[in-house]
Amino acid sequence: MLSPKLVIALSVNLAIGVVMGAFLGPQLGSFWNRSKDLISPFVAQEKPKPLPLLKYAISTLAAQTFHSSDSITLTRTTQTTPKFTSQIFKFTTTGKTMTGLANIPTGIAPKSGWPVLIMVRGYVPPEIYQPGVGTKSGGEFFAENGFVTLAPDFLGYGDSDPDLTDSWESRFIKPVQLVELIKTVTQKPQLKATDSAQTVTINPAKLGLWTHSNGGQITLTALEILHEPLPASFWAPVTAPFPYSLLYFSDEADDEGKATRNWIAQFERDYDVFDFSLTQHLDLLHGEFQLHHGTADDSALKSWSDEFLAKIKKTNATRPKDDQIKFNYFVYPGANHNLQPGWNTAIGRDLIYFQKQFEI
Repeated sequence: MLSPKLVIALSVNLAIGVVMGAFLGPQLGSFWNRSKDLISPFVAQEKPKPLPLLKYAISTLAAQTFHSSDSITLTRTTQTTPKFTSQIFKFTTTGKTMTGLANIPTGIAPKSGWPVLIMVRGYVPPEIYQPGVGTKSGGEFFAENGFVTLAPDFLGYGDSDPDLTDSWESRFIKPVQLVELIKTVTQKPQLKATDSAQTVTINPAKLGLWTHSNGGQITLTALEILHEPLPASFWAPVTAPFPYSLLYFSDEADDEGKATRNWIAQFERDYDVFDFSLTQHLDLLHGEFQLHHGTADDSALKSWSDEFLAKIKKTNATRPKDDQIKFNYFVYPGANHNLQPGWNTAIGRDLIYFQKQFEI
């Protein structure tokens, strides 16, 4: 027979066991279930979130080999003058049709073909866009002085195919489309009319780029992807780091930038913005460029160009002397985003620059 003392001790231990079981049982069960999920080959594992935009990271694109798209065709004439004609052109890029405005000098082409400038505009509201808006005056000036000019509309503009529905992808694909246009010009240097026997021969060894505003960031990114020394002139370029370059303009929207800030917050949760910022890949630039900025520009600040060139100088400090990035920097007191007043001086400097680059 058990003694009263032993009965009391056993009863106390049993009670403690019941309480401990009630407390620890669920936790042990939860631990077991978590452990089982970690090690069991029969339990579905959580898949990493897909990051489709990583393919547009600048270093990823710079490691790719790009080829020409279909040949460039001239579809119709929009203007004829004694010194040049303006025609709509089209080509295929990233699987879509893109159109643009070509200006072609009148007269006999040089034996090696016309020098050519690709002209990359800044942002234009779709409702007021016409082919050539943002580059028209410059394109006509260069055509009058013996250059073929090609100003792409970009998707969603002119007669191009509709733009991509993903606004991020629409932004990141533009430098790729510019690269493909450059490759098409260099690898298939003839513009052929669809309604006549007209053929315009261009010289791929004399290819340059003229850019304005947001076209500057598109072009700089394309040059980083190519990492080739193509001559280029930048007028009031957007060179602020991404994504600040978007935030700066977002207050002009009806919602004062609320949607843009939300998009950027989501983007930064999934991606490293440095992968997409041109200022983080300046080591991929090569060659000699021209940059113009007005002190009264409130659309793309002159301070952005100052800071950008300071970063170029820092990049040059790590490079050999024969591979320094050079910018001829011109400042126009009182000039606005379109370099007015000062336009005539700036375009004249560009003509001299490109003639020197192409030994014309």
